Amino acid sequence: MKRISSRFPFRKLVALEGAEVVEVRSVVQGRIADVLVSVGDTVAEGDDLMFVESMKMEVPVSAPSAALVRSVLVAIGDAVEDGTVLVVLD
Repeated sequence: MKRISSRFPFRKLVALEGAEVVEVRSVVQGRIADVLVSVGDTVAEGDDLMFVESMKMEVPVSAPSAALVRSVLVAIGDAVEDGTVLVVLD
C-alpha cells in the first residue's frame, strides 16, 4: 500500500548544475527506526523513505515527489530533532 504523507515538510533548493534538490526533514523528535532507501535509489511520490520512532510510534517519512536519492544523512538508531534534514532528493 502506498502511503502519502503531506505532513512531512520538504524544502526545494536549486543545485549548481540547475537540477532541483529537495531536503526531506523530520517533523518529530525521535530515533531513526528503519531506513528503506540508499543513495542512487529512485523513489516515487509517496514512497516511504524511512521511519522515525517517536513516543512508541513509528512515523513514516515519505517522498514528496518522484526523485533520485542523492544522500541519506541519518542511520538506524540516530537521534533526530524536529527539522533535521534526513534525506536529500534530486
